Amino acid sequence: MDKRDIAPNILMDDPIMGEIHSMIDEIMIYAIEEFHSVLTNIMENMRVELNVSDEWMNRLYDSWLCWTIFCFHEKHTSKTIYQQFLQYNREKWIDKSIAIQKLLYQWNHLKPGIYVVGSDYSIGENYTFIDIVEGKVNSVILRQRKTRINQGDMVIGFLLPYRQGHYLSIGKTCLIPNILTNQVSLAVLSYFSKHAASSRFTESLYPALSAIAIHTVEQHL
Repeated sequence: MDKRDIAPNILMDDPIMGEIHSMIDEIMIYAIEEFHSVLTNIMENMRVELNVSDEWMNRLYDSWLCWTIFCFHEKHTSKTIYQQFLQYNREKWIDKSIAIQKLLYQWNHLKPGIYVVGSDYSIGENYTFIDIVEGKVNSVILRQRKTRINQGDMVIGFLLPYRQGHYLSIGKTCLIPNILTNQVSLAVLSYFSKHAASSRFTESLYPALSAIAIHTVEQHL
């Protein structure tokens, strides 16, 4: 995995850009070095259980990796890998700025989602992402170096809270063209309504919902 793909996409003039890059690098290095077999086993089990092809697994890999690090609670610790990372490095965060400490705390409570692109309003980095389950509108800082994103496209990816009301992308996103957005949204919402305990998005459903999305795409290709 290339760390340049995992590092968050943020505005270059942000004063805490360097610190955030470093934090993301540290989290990923810690997770991959200390939990490599755990990550591999969890993600391979998900791929097999949800019947995801190798091709689609390559597209979903970064978002599933982030889900496994930030959202999956290990049975023997009841903690996520990210929470264990914070505990292991707790003395390092004491001298960090309040802004950084708040971000680290916020990343303890992530709610991944599947989004429709509402609009882009800058030079290709800033977008409005609408969560298809909760309807929440998110202002997202996103850099797509290889793929153009259009209004109405669907994005399966992982967002981290950043500034107030803003999010940043982490890793590669899986893009579904807007001609399939309606079909995919209907399939995802149908699955969600049958399996969710409430109307709120449950992070444990994220792998299954993303798999439903890509299976729907396959059916309409």
